[in-house]
Amino acid sequence: MKKTILLFCLLILGRFIASAQENRVPGLALVMLNPKESVHKLVESLNQNHPGAQFSVKKEVTAEWNIWVVGYDTQFISDESALISLRQNSSITLAQHEYEVYSRATAPNDATYNQQWALKNTGQSGGTSGA
Repeated sequence: MKKTILLFCLLILGRFIASAQENRVPGLALVMLNPKESVHKLVESLNQNHPGAQFSVKKEVTAEWNIWVVGYDTQFISDESALISLRQNSSITLAQHEYEVYSRATAPNDATYNQQWALKNTGQSGGTSGA
């Protein structure tokens, strides 16, 4: 019985990992730098240690948390090797693969959703309209 449960759990885990791999964006990693660290200095250092990998800054995710998307050439360095190099860098707090994210939000199925006059803020009590 225990072996059956363990096998079932391993199968579920394997499917979860496989589906996560499908959404991974090759050549991109999400990194959170230590406070006050420069992403440009990080990229320069990575390119010195891995000539040809062409590490580059793709976009800033949030300045407050110093999180960036970093790109690299997958023909020179694999996603796994790039992630290992990023995680070993002392300037980086966290590093992970970049994944495509899809919105799962759906519109409300209430036909009178926009007609709920009691919830509409028109600034009627001296407040800001639409707030």
